[in-house]
Amino acid sequence: MLDSLSKNGKGFHITKMLTVVLVLTSMFSFGQFSTGPTFFSASAESINPVVSWNVFTGELGVLHNHGPPDLARDYVLVHVAIYDALLLANNMKGNPSQAAIVAGAASEVLQHLFPENVEQIIAMESSEIASLPEEKGKINSGLNIGHNVGKKVVAYAKADGYDTVWDGIIPPGPCNWTGVDPIGPTFGSVKTFVLTSWDEFPILPPPECGSEVDQAEIQLVVNTHNTLTTEQIAIAERWEPIPALIHNDQLNERILSHNLSIFDAAHAAVYVNVASHDSMVAVWHSKYIFWTGRPFQLISGFVSVIETPNFPAYPSGHSTAAPATAVVLGQLFPNDAEKLIDDAEENALSRLLGGVHWNVDDTVGYDLGLQIGNKVVEDMLGPPHPFIHPHGHTK
Repeated sequence: MLDSLSKNGKGFHITKMLTVVLVLTSMFSFGQFSTGPTFFSASAESINPVVSWNVFTGELGVLHNHGPPDLARDYVLVHVAIYDALLLANNMKGNPSQAAIVAGAASEVLQHLFPENVEQIIAMESSEIASLPEEKGKINSGLNIGHNVGKKVVAYAKADGYDTVWDGIIPPGPCNWTGVDPIGPTFGSVKTFVLTSWDEFPILPPPECGSEVDQAEIQLVVNTHNTLTTEQIAIAERWEPIPALIHNDQLNERILSHNLSIFDAAHAAVYVNVASHDSMVAVWHSKYIFWTGRPFQLISGFVSVIETPNFPAYPSGHSTAAPATAVVLGQLFPNDAEKLIDDAEENALSRLLGGVHWNVDDTVGYDLGLQIGNKVVEDMLGPPHPFIHPHGHTK
């Protein structure tokens, strides 16, 4: 696992989230983890429950050192459960509590993803439910809907390909990745939600090892590293955290600043996280087809500015997920669309500046991300639909 998950990743997430949790009315920390991350809860009057469960999901993922693809999957499963449950409830009589639906759905999925923290997850659910002003019947109805849909999402998760076993083979080659215990070698086998498959938007192989293009890529990394400015180093560090943390922080800030309803927040959250998740599947499959080495592995004496992640280079996950989620967020919050794309471009550039990627990793990833984002927006603008049908199948 990346060491930066417990340092840079967590630090970024908690610091950024302080702007979000200023409106939270209560918080609690884990018993034996009392010196670790703090988990936040809030009353229905003070914060959108979609945000509070989103924050909780991220903190659990950070606590357990989940890598980029794993964390993207954590988020999307939670938000698929929340959205599908709310969508189902729209067709029901009696106005079941939406906040209770959110709590039941998220709690059910999180207990599956983080069985070591069942007690704390249940405590989070109880805290959310205790704060609701609605009548008991509506709350109980909402909880039942949420938990029932959550169970269907758990059944889906148990068969989504996440548990595919890696054969342990790292192919040899002069330009290939070298290392041990790479993160997510089979994540490319996980089912996608909107993409028809990981290769719906195929990419070309990286430059041939030793070719003129390959040598130019190496020289560009060296030249960039040798001329870095303080501002460029700051850019590399700014975008270093795990992509899913970055994009969900961008999402939550906008949910709160635009005062979205529970349903609209759930709709926004599921599509942003579908874009993030499907990007990770596409990228991770390609990473373990090509097994491209990192700059520090192929350039003698090279030391990256930020910590190099423990998996192959091509294409870049940051550079793919950033534009994919930016396109979705820009559709949802059009006044921010230009800024979001600018940030995505800087995010992609940051991987070259940080010395952890080749330029081709970033440019190919960025183009791939735009295509994925546009596909997700196309689905988002279509008729509302559940992501997992009642019998546990994808749409």
